[in-house]
Amino acid sequence: MTDRPAQRPDGIDAKTARTVAEAIGERLRADVRPEEPELPGRLRLLLEQLRAQEAAEDTELPARPFPA
Repeated sequence: MTDRPAQRPDGIDAKTARTVAEAIGERLRADVRPEEPELPGRLRLLLEQLRAQEAAEDTELPARPFPA
């Protein structure tokens, strides 16, 4: 057994991947103006893919009990 955290297929650990996703989300919220009625198609597709990845990661993580 090793003490290294499990790696994703792209070589990024889950904590780093989550941090990157959050930073991208913050940047998108800052850059995408709310008065624009619809996101460009490519950006919409990327956001859908990101949501799907996050949903898949959430189902893969084991449930952690709350500390007593």
